[in-house]
Order: sequence, then C-alpha cells, then structure tokens
Amino acid sequence: MKNVSMVIQVVSVFIIFAHAQTPFFSPARYHYEVSRLPWSVAVADFNHDGNQDIASASRAERSVTIRLGNGNGTLGNAEHLDVGISPRSNVVADFNNDNNTDLATANLLSNNISVLLGNGDGSFQDSVNYSVGEKPRSIIAEDFNSDGNVDLANANRDDQSISVLLGHGDGTFNNQIVVSTSTEINPRMLVSGDFNEDYIPDIALVHDDQSSNPRAKAGILLGNGNGTFGNITIVAINVSGTFPEATAITTGDFNNDSHLDLAVGVELTGSDLIVILHGNGNGNFSQMTSLRIGNKPFALTHTDLNGDDNLDLIVANSGDNRITIHMGGGDGTFSNEIANGDLFDRQQGVYHTGDIPRWVTVGDMNNDQKTDLITADEQSNSVSIIIGNGDSTFVIAPGYSVGAPPQAFPMDGSVSDFNKDGMLDLAIANWGFPYDTSVVSVLLGQGDGTFLPKMNFTAGINPINAISRDFNKDGALDLAVGNSRDSVVSILIGQGDGSFDPAIGYSIDPNPQGLLSMPDIDVGDFDNDGNWDLAVVNYNEYYIALLFGNGDGTFEQPVAK
Repeated sequence: MKNVSMVIQVVSVFIIFAHAQTPFFSPARYHYEVSRLPWSVAVADFNHDGNQDIASASRAERSVTIRLGNGNGTLGNAEHLDVGISPRSNVVADFNNDNNTDLATANLLSNNISVLLGNGDGSFQDSVNYSVGEKPRSIIAEDFNSDGNVDLANANRDDQSISVLLGHGDGTFNNQIVVSTSTEINPRMLVSGDFNEDYIPDIALVHDDQSSNPRAKAGILLGNGNGTFGNITIVAINVSGTFPEATAITTGDFNNDSHLDLAVGVELTGSDLIVILHGNGNGNFSQMTSLRIGNKPFALTHTDLNGDDNLDLIVANSGDNRITIHMGGGDGTFSNEIANGDLFDRQQGVYHTGDIPRWVTVGDMNNDQKTDLITADEQSNSVSIIIGNGDSTFVIAPGYSVGAPPQAFPMDGSVSDFNKDGMLDLAIANWGFPYDTSVVSVLLGQGDGTFLPKMNFTAGINPINAISRDFNKDGALDLAVGNSRDSVVSILIGQGDGSFDPAIGYSIDPNPQGLLSMPDIDVGDFDNDGNWDLAVVNYNEYYIALLFGNGDGTFEQPVAK
C-alpha cells in the first residue's frame, strides 16, 4: 500500500479579517508534517551543507522524523527512522568523534534509549538500544566523567531515578549507572550545568507530580566527575495558587552575576508562571521572581534574541498554541508579562504555532545570522519554523487576499507546485458567505516567499479542507476539496499551469444537514491498484466514506465504512 499520509510541505496560515469582509492570510511560519504526536525537536546540520536540519521525536510512533533544511527557512522531504516505542525526547551530539552529528532518543514505553549514528550525509545507521529505568521522558548529552567523550543521561519518571550512560567515544555506551532522585521526585525534564562551579557537570530537574495535590519542585544533583552524583537537593517552588506543578526547566545566567540560574515553568489553577531560581554559585538556589505567562508552559529555552547581552526566555504554551517571548532585563526580570494568562488581547511577543506545542528550540534556519524558533506541535503532527528578524521580533509576512466577496473565511490549505515551475504554490479552501461565493483560491509562488494574486475556482458549498495529488496521472497536480454544508467532495483537475477544470462533485451523505456535516479527507491507495483513493470522514453520520479512484481523475461512488 502506498503511504496514506504521504508527506508534503504544508504552510499554516494566520487569518486576519478587516471588518470580516477582506480576508487575508499571512504565512508567519512554516509548518511541516512529521510523524504522529511529535513531542520534541532538535536542530543540527546532519549533512554538512551548512544548513540546519531538524529531527523530531513522535510519541505515537516508533520513529524519529528527519527533515533536511534548504537554507532558506524551508525543509525537504521527511525520512522516518526506527527507534524504541513512544520516543518523548531526543538529543543531538557527536557520540563517536567522527565529526558527524548523531542522535539519541528516550523511549517512554520500551524503557530504553535509542542511539543512531549519523553518516554525515543526512542518513543514519540503524538504532542501537540501551536499557534504562521506567518511563524515560527526557534525555541530555554531556561529558559527565571528563574523559572527552559524550555521555547520556535520561530521566526515569516511574522509578524515581536518572540513568547515566558513559560513552566510549566510538558511538557505544556502558550500561546505565542508576542515580536515585529519592521517593519525593519523579523526574520529568533534565538540564545540565556547572551549578557549584567546580568544572564538573551537574544536573537540574523538575518533578512530575501525579498526585491529586501536586507540589512544584526542582531537584539538584551535583556531579562527582566520574558519572556519579551526590544526593539530590530538593528546591521547593513557592507560588500563590492551587495545584502547582513544575512542567519545564532551562538554565542560564539570567541576572549577569556569572552564576547559573534556573527558569521553571509552573502550571497552576488560574495563572501559569515562569519562576526564576537564583543560583548562588555553590549549588544552592533561592527563588528570585516569577512571571505570568500563557496557558500550560510545556517547554522553555533561552537565548539573546536582540544582541543586548541579556538572556531572553522563549516559552511554548501548549494550552494556547502559541510561543511567548520574554525579554531579559539582565537583572533576572523579564518583559511581556501576560495578564491573567490571556494571550488573545496581547500582540507583542506572541506568535502562533501548530496545535499543542510540546517543545521549542532555536536555530538559524535561513542562514541570515538571526535566531529562528522551531516547535514540535503534538496535535497537528507538525514542526513549525518561525523566522526571526534579529531584534526579538519574528516575521509576519504581508497578507494576501483570498476567497470571494462579500465574505470569506479561509479554512485550510495545500502547498504544492501546481504550475510545474519548481516553486511552491498555495491552494486555500474558503468558507464563503453567501454560500454561492465558496471557492478555492490558488496563489502561485514566486520562490522568494511571495505569491501572485489569487485565482478563484468554484468548489462545493463551504469548503473546509483541500488536498492535492495527481489523480489522473497526467503529471499535473489535482485538488480534492471537502465541502461541509452539502457533504460533497469536489475534484478539480489541474492543467499544469496553475488553473483547474470545473469541479466534479461526489456526495458522501444523501441527507446533508448543513453545518453539522464536516468532512475531512485523507488520501492513499487503499485497494492496491496503483490509483489514488480518498477516505472522507462524515462527522454527522459517524462513518468514513471511501472513494476508490479509477486513475483517470474520476472516482467510484462512495462506500460507507
């Protein structure tokens, strides 16, 4: 069977309405499909071309997705590499000292870590697995025994431990050294740093509290220099609010005193926070300040976004589907506090991601020497790239008119090369009002991130999604559009120049009930005949309709499943 979820590049759009009558979209980020439920993402140059690439670990799969960067902010096709079951975290480093970047994942449901050695051309050797503790969630790379080789450490949530695997420098590792975090700490996320300034790496972590009365805690493990650690020091995080739980952690010198501090994300009832723990340089920490942010801070990172030599914070808010930017003042304080956790009334420093961002990291994805943001978006099965301007703001591209007057609501889109010029184009499904104004807008790309004005093509009533494939095998991409109000799938045959033939409709519901009927579409070769078929979800009647393709752009009548 062909891959039902054939991966193509997908650009997500912001929707901006001027008096609800002039619809625009703005590609403020690049949005790429990966495997199901991505949980983390790492950035490195896997093929030595000077462009940054991404590796995304997806918890619903046994795989890591690799997409090589093109050097202009876009990514190439996806390659999926086998690892353990439900990878929750991944890390990149050179494990065998061959100057190629390697990859390791922590696999929650197989209780192991997978090590994949890079070949230097973007490909990787088959994974080698190492047993660790129960429910590993987070993995970091560091030289914990000062032998010049990269080691690994991961957090084992369910047996209150950390596994340390010392590297040999040839890509192999010793069996785990088990470091207890005490019965009070279920380690959720790890970071490393020299917190007591003895030139030996230490570990800081946050507690994953599964109880009915959670308490926010961090833990500090000071390294002995041989891969072992001293007893854990527990740091209580005192906040106002009920049911506080520490969710994320990062480390940096946030107040410019030359001592490492900690920033901890805390979820609680009412208003979520970032809490700054001030490092004293001796392994101890004191609570310094807190900052109200968005909803469910699931991941944090930091960098200097505007070149003022102060570290800034970047927060992935999984409850809001947004990144928030908080500029550091150099004294441990940060800007852009979000009142009552409400991001909708705040524009500065707030940027959309895909659905439920679980991880955020930084990189220069378009080689302009400016910091870009990369997120792993669990619910939309995607990685988002947000291009930076170098001044702590991020690109919001010019808007483009789509749809037909008087009103149109862009709902979904497909990104493909519709005119065969080697440049990506856009097809946007627009929910129109009145209903006879429902159209698909096609915008031909110029290869520089800009697009020609729209060309509108009539579909059914209230199209809400669009997908592209070559349904008639003529070398030109066609469109399948799901229409919500009349429960019709429209097929538009492409001419190869960006234009399309009039739509042919296939009804998937003999009794459509208006807005309650919301079809969703996927594509694959379900009967193994070499032709593209369609699977359409009918929300109103609780079934999936299969439309078997004939290979000439036509389809058999829908079969309900």
